[in-house]
Amino acid sequence: MAFKKINHKWLYKDVVLQIEAYIKENKLQKDDKLPTERDLAEQLGISRGTIREAFRTLEVNGIIESRPGGGRFLKAYSVPSSIRVNILHELENAEVADLLEMREVIELKIIDLVIARATEEDLENIRNALNKSNEVYETDNAFHLALAEASHNNAFYNVVKFNLATLAQIRKMTLAKPERSELMTQEHNVILEAILNKDAGKAKKVLVEHLNSIRTFVKKTEEM
Repeated sequence: MAFKKINHKWLYKDVVLQIEAYIKENKLQKDDKLPTERDLAEQLGISRGTIREAFRTLEVNGIIESRPGGGRFLKAYSVPSSIRVNILHELENAEVADLLEMREVIELKIIDLVIARATEEDLENIRNALNKSNEVYETDNAFHLALAEASHNNAFYNVVKFNLATLAQIRKMTLAKPERSELMTQEHNVILEAILNKDAGKAKKVLVEHLNSIRTFVKKTEEM
């Protein structure tokens, strides 16, 4: 199959559909490797950023997976309808308050699942996430993803991953404030300690405070 150049408004949607057609026509199987970002960008005549957005859409839908240093591979194949692609687009453009509300509901449930299901390896991964990077934003990402992974619910993990990416800009702005970054570190440590002590109530309380700080920042920004 030859990829066709596209000039439509929502480029990544067209890329998603073409990749799906490529998977189907070439009868790719689980663990088969997909073309690289560079190859697709050259064939389609668009930026690698748009290719990454299309790959992210397919990854969130559980169709492909990224492997560090190894590219993208088919995880499971079920062609998502255009409705699913449109829903993803709508989520990406949802109000920040709605996205934070969704994240709160999911992460509160994740805490229950982590306390019930987390292995020693999971807990060690959460500890390591606290020292993942000198960049506060990267540490915050790593911590919440480690929590989601420890829930052993792949759907929750991918929703959290999507939510963090969608809110990336506002989170970076919030965490750029020195007082907020210092408080975030304290909150992360309290949440982990509460989980280790199987104190779901305390972990949830701090998590809500953690998210409320972002809400407060957004509200102040909107009033300026």
